[in-house]
Amino acid sequence: MCISDTLYACINNIQGKDKSGMALVNLKGNARICGTEALISDFYLQDTYSTINSRFFYMKYDSAKDLSNFTQKVRLGLDMKDSYLNFKTIGKIAPSLTGSSLAFYIDGAISGPVCNLVSKGLVVTSESGHSFLDMDARITGLPDVSRTMANVKIHNSSTTFNDISDRIRNRGVKLTGSAGKNRSLAALAPGTRMKYVGDLTGMLTDFVIDGKVTSDKGSSDVDLLFRVEENVGTRFRGDVSLDSLNLGHIMNRDILGETTSSAKLDVLFKRSGGFDLEVDTMSIENLFFYGYNYTDIQGNGIYEDDVFRGEFLSNDPNLKFLFNGMLSFKDKFINGNEYDFSAEVSYANLSALNLDMRNNVSEVSFNSEVVRLNSEDSTTSGTVQVRDFQYRTENGQYKANNIDLKLLNSNNIHTATLYAPFAKMEYSGPVPADMFVKKFLDIVAWQKLDNLFERDTTEVLRNGIYNFSLQTLNTMSLLNIAFPGLNIYIEDGTKLQVLIDRDDNLTGSLLSGRLALKSHYLKGLELLLNSSSIDRSNLKIFSDEVHIAGVTMDSTSIGVSAANNVVDAGFAF
Repeated sequence: MCISDTLYACINNIQGKDKSGMALVNLKGNARICGTEALISDFYLQDTYSTINSRFFYMKYDSAKDLSNFTQKVRLGLDMKDSYLNFKTIGKIAPSLTGSSLAFYIDGAISGPVCNLVSKGLVVTSESGHSFLDMDARITGLPDVSRTMANVKIHNSSTTFNDISDRIRNRGVKLTGSAGKNRSLAALAPGTRMKYVGDLTGMLTDFVIDGKVTSDKGSSDVDLLFRVEENVGTRFRGDVSLDSLNLGHIMNRDILGETTSSAKLDVLFKRSGGFDLEVDTMSIENLFFYGYNYTDIQGNGIYEDDVFRGEFLSNDPNLKFLFNGMLSFKDKFINGNEYDFSAEVSYANLSALNLDMRNNVSEVSFNSEVVRLNSEDSTTSGTVQVRDFQYRTENGQYKANNIDLKLLNSNNIHTATLYAPFAKMEYSGPVPADMFVKKFLDIVAWQKLDNLFERDTTEVLRNGIYNFSLQTLNTMSLLNIAFPGLNIYIEDGTKLQVLIDRDDNLTGSLLSGRLALKSHYLKGLELLLNSSSIDRSNLKIFSDEVHIAGVTMDSTSIGVSAANNVVDAGFAF
């Protein structure tokens, strides 16, 4: 219907498809068109992915000639309500966004020419409903998405780590580590809502976040660059400061508590999985850990491909500490990782730090160097050197100038040697020394008493020749300080030896002139052990003199054997 120079129409359904592949499923509304304006009230538009509901949609222009310069001269207006926008729709005109599945609901008005769109009071809600933004925005540079800039002021917002994780995942970025470890943001701060107030400025895939994040777990000031790096991942770079932020609640770890700290960092969530982190400057004003509030800690470093290289300095009154070097987290700490670092502990009050609850006074200091490196011929060598070790309690002080541990893995033969003022040890076998303990227990006890012990049958403990020996030196002062009141005594020269052959036949012995605990003691002790995977475990103990509970026995012998969940024992003196 035409009245004067104005056309009125009721649009019931328009369908179509343009050259970009965008399919218009339905367009309807009440239209009014004149020489300077085209208006559709009760506007409804639906394509394959998105649905726009609006009180109106208009195009205003001074004359029909302006339509030839549409993005610059034609002023648009849209007042959305309960609308749904999927980035797959935008991807039809901006191919760089084609792979994104990001989608959200929109309420609010947008106006201006395509090249300079403005919105005030726009409310954006995530598809899950767990996140929202209340903001003002200006977008310039359209339709050239590569040059489009946005200035967004967020007055109020709310989200969760779970929703943030989904948004990053929708960018095609995996959040699990290269070693299969779960590093998803979704695991952080379950149930905690965060509020952000501040500015977002930049391009769609390269912008600055400048504002404050608050929650009931504390707050954080952020000034970060967000950048999507094609075929690489998503990067955050800039400054972050935490104010009384409860890390324990966020990471779901009871031993952690509040921290006030700041850092200049660069985090890359890699498209292939995992993340890299570079900390240029970190300052910890306070950090609650395991019941103690640490203060005055600085550090810097790089975490890349599951390897950390960096430096930490602690000037806490109860921990004077300097760490410098490299740590690998690709495998179990002993079995497969590389590390090369020095640690100088000039003072550590273990009692104050809640690391030694037995003593009112428990202080330690030492210098150490730890190296474990893998060579190209699959040979792994490692050393641990501890110098100027001092340990003090209210019962006295212990000093050890040199403690040396050497590790070597060559052709799948692992060796370890320890020399210290209190003991010397040697080990060789087809698995690392920590796995030898499991091998020993498997042959002696786990196989024989499987009703009593849980055995991990999935872990393969390799066959081969194992040889372990330990000889004590001067242990008296160390034991008296480490275990006050127990009066533990191990005579110098006490020897422990274990041998396992390729058929899992095990023999072991413990020889000691004297072992004592409080008033109880054994003199002239000889302990003999033999076992195999197909036979019984047999233990024989001989002692020239045994004193227990005030009773002294000469020439004592004890025999114990175990098989098929049955234990037999005999005793004579």
